[in-house]
Amino acid sequence: MRKIAQQFPTYSDFNFVSMFTWNNDDAISITDLNGNLVVRFSDYESGDIFLSFLGSTKLSDTIQKLLNYCVDKGLEPKLRLIGSSVIDKLTESERRKFLVQEDRDNHDYILSASFLSDISKSHSQKRTKYRHFEREHGNRAKFHILDLGLSSTQNEIQELLIEWQQIRLKNDDEVLREFSAIRRSLKHAVELNMLGYGTYVDNKLVAFTLFEIVHDKTAMLHFGKSNTTYIGSNETHHNQMASYLVSIGIEFMNNEQDLGVEGLRHSKLASQPVGFLKKYTISLAPKK
Repeated sequence: MRKIAQQFPTYSDFNFVSMFTWNNDDAISITDLNGNLVVRFSDYESGDIFLSFLGSTKLSDTIQKLLNYCVDKGLEPKLRLIGSSVIDKLTESERRKFLVQEDRDNHDYILSASFLSDISKSHSQKRTKYRHFEREHGNRAKFHILDLGLSSTQNEIQELLIEWQQIRLKNDDEVLREFSAIRRSLKHAVELNMLGYGTYVDNKLVAFTLFEIVHDKTAMLHFGKSNTTYIGSNETHHNQMASYLVSIGIEFMNNEQDLGVEGLRHSKLASQPVGFLKKYTISLAPKK
């Protein structure tokens, strides 16, 4: 799996850690078709089953067989999370066989670590919140890598998840899938080479990010939460984490997709991405 995935940009959906941690219902499975990596996913929010693939060989045949499989199994005849690197390899005649549509809600946001490490380049609103945090908590704040193997660190993250849920007025059903994925990532953090970065005020964790270092000098940002009652904690946390990543030679941060959630999109756009890893859906072309 990783051998195929590493031939392409770091699409978050085909990242092993992402698939493993979100697979709490054991719905995800992988196989090979024509030398391409095929994945049966469950939707991050609804849990609905769908197919996707990553590869570059016999694309038209692969697409047709997967769509036929969807029809046979009673799934929606649509392939999702198809990266632009795959779409770009389709010939014009192959593209005409199918309906290819851009899927904006699932584009991965690519951030520049060096840009985010320089607060002077941020939006004025971000700078204002950063300065507020610095003024109110600066002399009592600490920023550092988290030891995810420690039960005490995991407990701090669990406590922050509960605080975040209460602040956002989310019920248990709304956070079940994400929180389950986070807890699974913590349980297997050491084996997965998962890293964590935390922001503390008075020795209390107020923001964290769980991430991993992948190929092409990129940090994949898997999960993160902040206690926004500490105004500016989110902005300060990301600035400090970006500075740390720059110090170890990381150039980019994959901040994954926004899933079409308005608030999430606004927040991710405010980080001023330097680009996107675009994704598409593929379905059968309408009959003429």
